[in-house]
Amino acid sequence: MNIPNPIARLRREHQLILRVLETLRRAVERLEAGEVVPPAFWEGVVDFLQNFADRFHHAKEEELLFGLLQEHQKSSVAALLEEHEQGRLLVHALETATALTGDDDTRELAATAREFAGMLEAHIRHEDEVAYPRAERDLTPEGREALSHSFDQREAQLGGAQTWERYGALADELAAMVGDGRR
Repeated sequence: MNIPNPIARLRREHQLILRVLETLRRAVERLEAGEVVPPAFWEGVVDFLQNFADRFHHAKEEELLFGLLQEHQKSSVAALLEEHEQGRLLVHALETATALTGDDDTRELAATAREFAGMLEAHIRHEDEVAYPRAERDLTPEGREALSHSFDQREAQLGGAQTWERYGALADELAAMVGDGRR
């Protein structure tokens, strides 16, 4: 789906990411209750986080949006970039923990997943409530149009609508594996 406002596009991506984070929290609750969460769930979460959240979403922020914000939001951009790096490290730790099988390993997996979800939720809140409103204020109509065009090009390189379809379907599959939480 092509949304002309680039900031609205990023917010839409946040909604899908938040949905997967909620699913991740339910998986952690199941682990902590002594239930088994299938390995396919963890593999799917890592795939989603590495490819949709990082390569599709964060790449557009880092390569396209943040450069435009540097002038007005230098310290905020630096903090956001640092959080992206922290997230990458936590996803790597999550990926490593999914391969382990002992009780201590399950506790480590749950702790890493919980830490990651909390960090990324706070990061998204900061972007949605602080960085993005400033970006919307600071971008000229021409800048907004140019950024939207750059997003179109970047998304096309990354599979565009097919990427959305694939990761939207994966989010549904992940939710089904741990109970979708919608009651």
